[in-house]
Amino acid sequence: MHAETTTRASSLSLVRFDDNDYSVPVDYAYHEILAKGYVHRVVLCHKDTMVAEHVRSWGKEGVFFDYRHYLGLLERKPVP
Repeated sequence: MHAETTTRASSLSLVRFDDNDYSVPVDYAYHEILAKGYVHRVVLCHKDTMVAEHVRSWGKEGVFFDYRHYLGLLERKPVP
C-alpha cells in the first residue's frame, strides 16, 4: 500500500511530497512527476519510467538531494 500524488519538478529539480522535497535528475526539471510514497521509500516517476528513489523522511520541511541527479548540469557548465 502506498500514497500517490502528481506534481511538477521545480527549477531546482525538486519534487514536493508529504511536506519534503526530493531531487530528480536535472533533465526532469519542470516535468510532471508521479510521487509514490511507501513506508520506507519515495519513488519518483515520469510517465512510466522511475527517475529517482529516496529513503522516505517522516519529518517535515526536509530537502533530500542525490548528487548524481546534478552531475549532468555540472558537466555542461563551462569552467572559467
